[in-house]
Amino acid sequence: MERSVLLAAVCGSEDKQIAALLGCSISTVRTMWQRVYHKTGLTSRRKLVATIWSEAVRNLGGVVF
Repeated sequence: MERSVLLAAVCGSEDKQIAALLGCSISTVRTMWQRVYHKTGLTSRRKLVATIWSEAVRNLGGVVF
């Protein structure tokens, strides 16, 4: 479920939208965020999303325009 919360955030969803998508409460989504923060050592959604995007770009070998 933590991965689903993170992936939804990467796609631009807010907590309320994530809760609706997953069929859970906003409180549950916030608990999932705390678990993600603890596991990654990061402290904000912005940093998590930026890290995921950076990793995705690296895996693609750079940005192609």
